[in-house]
Amino acid sequence: MQSFPALGPLFHAFSYHGDLEGWRKDIEAGAEGIGLLLTRIEGDQFIIPMAARSLCQIAR
Repeated sequence: MQSFPALGPLFHAFSYHGDLEGWRKDIEAGAEGIGLLLTRIEGDQFIIPMAARSLCQIAR
């Protein structure tokens, strides 16, 4: 079972270059393997997968 801070999960940014598709697949596989949630940014939107939304509190 995952343990989150009182206000919900925290997300950390990272960047990569080169083989973007390969990096994406490796990161997704690794996160799934250890039970981490992943999000992404598309334009100016922070995209949270539906499965993770119940775990989050969104502050605006």
